[in-house]
Amino acid sequence: MTLYHEQYSEEESAFQEAFSTGGGSTCGTYCECGRCYFIAGSDHGDYEEGQLDDLLQSAQNDPDKFIPEDNYSSIEMVEIGGERLVVQCKCAKAQKYIKFFESHLHEIAKYAAIRLKQRVAQLRRELAEDTLKASALGESLKEYQQTEARIEDVEEFEE
Repeated sequence: MTLYHEQYSEEESAFQEAFSTGGGSTCGTYCECGRCYFIAGSDHGDYEEGQLDDLLQSAQNDPDKFIPEDNYSSIEMVEIGGERLVVQCKCAKAQKYIKFFESHLHEIAKYAAIRLKQRVAQLRRELAEDTLKASALGESLKEYQQTEARIEDVEEFEE
């Protein structure tokens, strides 16, 4: 079970899927804001000796910064804008991205379509250039082979 997964809204689920780092932490992880979410349940991760006890003590000392999760087996992260975020962290940084995307879906889709067209056009230009280079190399190879054949003819004639 993943942290908050069952509680994600449709928008949060889409955001998580699109920007996931590819796997959750089975021990703990820090959100960009500095909060540490860590697995404290019976299926907790592969902590080093004393590491979980230290985190639990830190949670008692600073419960806003160290947040134990008893009911989950991993904590999912997203990466966006150079930041690593826990989607439902109290800092709400991920929520700001989600709100931006939701309020600009049409513009983002238009941007993506334009960029894809530009990228396809660039790849077509590169393919055309590569085809010309290959053709030129083919012509050079043909000329080389013809010259080599002439040399062989001359060598045979000299014998």
